[in-house]
Amino acid sequence: MPDVYMGPYNAWNPHVILEFLVIIFSISIAGKLAVQLLGARYGLLLTGLIGGFASSTATIHSMGALAKAQPQLADRAALGGVLSNIATLLQLLVLLELLAPQVLKLFLQPLCFGLTGMLAYSLRVLYFAKPITPSRVEAKEGLDIDWQSLLTITALVCFVSYSTAALNAAYGQSGLWVGAALSGLVDAHAIVPTVAFLQTQSKLLLQDSLVPLLIALSANSLTKSLVALNSGGLGYAKKISAGVWITTFSVWIGYWLK
Repeated sequence: MPDVYMGPYNAWNPHVILEFLVIIFSISIAGKLAVQLLGARYGLLLTGLIGGFASSTATIHSMGALAKAQPQLADRAALGGVLSNIATLLQLLVLLELLAPQVLKLFLQPLCFGLTGMLAYSLRVLYFAKPITPSRVEAKEGLDIDWQSLLTITALVCFVSYSTAALNAAYGQSGLWVGAALSGLVDAHAIVPTVAFLQTQSKLLLQDSLVPLLIALSANSLTKSLVALNSGGLGYAKKISAGVWITTFSVWIGYWLK
């Protein structure tokens, strides 16, 4: 697919959209192989950690599909989805280090609060997770693909990409906060280059530079909660939502205490 932006406001990149779908397929396959090679106890946790660096949202979707197909793995799948948030925070750290190191200094405390909150919740889920024995894990041939969920996510990516581009074209800098919320619905990191550019051009005060990042992170948490509900059902979504929102609120607390 062409790696160029096209359509109204140049909002759509076919290569990026296809890449997102390939990530979902890849994580689904990686999750199945990890469970087969390492067992359900550790395979899903490893998949969550590694998959989050490709796409935390896609990882949560894939873990939800597995939780729905094999309910006995729901606790481990949910924990894998929650652990994918480690990658979300670490990717923010790396991008800020490369693009806006001054902003990173302000973000370190909220980051530490977020990681602490997420790890505390993960340990709680791990402690209360139902034990898994090999006899309870169902071996499944092939890979079940939920095409309806994939098409829903694709439509969401296209819609938010268009809305953000239109907003930026119409309102420019004044739409930063709204643009952060819209872009965060798809990707928590998409707003970082904009924040870095405005801050280095003295168009955004340093002490205000964290707000759009936190707005994007919060919007992304909403997306993850909805994706979890769509892919894994209410029980899975409750565990995922608790994990991602505890992480998000912890980041906000770290910001407010600065």
